[in-house]
Amino acid sequence: MNIDWKLINIISQIDRFDSNWAIIEKKESRSLQQLKEVAMNKNLGASTRFEGYKLTDEESKVLIQKYKESLYDNIDCTEITNYIETLEAILNSYASIEIVENSIINIHNVLMRYKKRDRWFKMNRPHNSLESMPRDITKQILSRSVSGDFKLTHAVNSLITWYNTDEEIHSLIKIAVFMYDFLCSFPFQSGNKRISRLIPLLLLLKSGYNWMQYVSLEQEIESRKADFNRIVRNCQENGPNENITDWILFFLDILISLQKQLTAALKRSGVESRLSPREKAIIALISNNPGSRSGEIADKLSIPNPTTKRILANLLQNGFIERYGSGRGTNYSIE
Repeated sequence: MNIDWKLINIISQIDRFDSNWAIIEKKESRSLQQLKEVAMNKNLGASTRFEGYKLTDEESKVLIQKYKESLYDNIDCTEITNYIETLEAILNSYASIEIVENSIINIHNVLMRYKKRDRWFKMNRPHNSLESMPRDITKQILSRSVSGDFKLTHAVNSLITWYNTDEEIHSLIKIAVFMYDFLCSFPFQSGNKRISRLIPLLLLLKSGYNWMQYVSLEQEIESRKADFNRIVRNCQENGPNENITDWILFFLDILISLQKQLTAALKRSGVESRLSPREKAIIALISNNPGSRSGEIADKLSIPNPTTKRILANLLQNGFIERYGSGRGTNYSIE
């Protein structure tokens, strides 16, 4: 990698935010609990979409609620159940999870639990690839016996040893390298990409970046999926001993973007707590009726039209709603 002032400044920017986080966390405790739930919904939605399912964040919210209330009466939603349990285990127990071989295997066990078609996961992958494995596993593979003393590849164990013993490289760089090398190693036959997005969350939390609980790393990666795949592939093509500066800068930029999103969300929640009953009513109406026009809103809520337009302008300015169209066609929706 190339160490220059650009890289140093980016790391400093991330750490400056982190140095103030303890004060922010104490001040915004109520808002953060809501943001944590939102982040959970977004992580689940993005993760399942990566696996080929069409699941919105709102649908994720409903499924998580059903999971918490133990409303699943069958194992049809194993993909969802496994991911929720894995993510909750990381968020609730990251301080006690050691970065060792058994921890990664145990995380994978939880992620793949309940899924008969994934009993074969313990076989080593024969080659490196970013392509997904087929979703339909043949009976022949399902019937193969799996050794009970499965071990990670030598490459991953070497990576773990390096991560735990190196005391010179900044933790953010180490985490970026860990994610990249794990992507290149693919130690499991299934679930590698899901784990490769969960491990950085675990490492960041263990390194003291507690604000990661309130943002969605999964969704940010999803929004940059094309760039993500392109940069990893470009780096891999120049291996071995490839220069991965582009990947590290990309990973750090993801963190900066998440910090900006968190700052904006906290600002918005602070403003939201001061909203008037009319403002809250208008937001609720638009949320349930995307594309509403000012006249329709005024009629349904019995608010004078000039007052409605003034409130809509304030809500638009503070980022609560989005405006579409122009003239008589102007309508409003929630972002």
